[in-house]
Amino acid sequence: MTPADEPEIARCADMARKLASCDHVTVLLLSDNGSRMRRVFSSMPPVFPTYGSKPVPAGNWVQQIIERKKPALFAGAEAIRATFPDHELILANDIHTVLNVPLVSQSTLIGSLNCLYVSCPAPEDFKHLARDIQGAMSDALSQLFPR
Repeated sequence: MTPADEPEIARCADMARKLASCDHVTVLLLSDNGSRMRRVFSSMPPVFPTYGSKPVPAGNWVQQIIERKKPALFAGAEAIRATFPDHELILANDIHTVLNVPLVSQSTLIGSLNCLYVSCPAPEDFKHLARDIQGAMSDALSQLFPR
């Protein structure tokens, strides 16, 4: 990915935000041989800066997102604390629910799109919603991340 790709990433993130009816979106790509996530888009740059990075969450998150390439919904402070290394920052910004949607290009996991809920209600059928987001983004991801 190059700086020239940023408008396309922003367009995809905005499309996902509308589909998910969420307050904010971040897009993170796997880096450092899969040990870290590097943020390439943030609708909250003062809080979650673009090009910041963080360790890949351990435990169930890895199994669900990385190994199974399936979406995951983390609702409530307890679930957020148990999952995310930066839970204090997430909760301090009144985020009550996080929907992680795996970003897959040509069968390869490249990262995750994260729908952050503050004032909007969390989705009831998050798996269906995640499929809609992945479907809407598949062409753009194939062009941005060719194999």
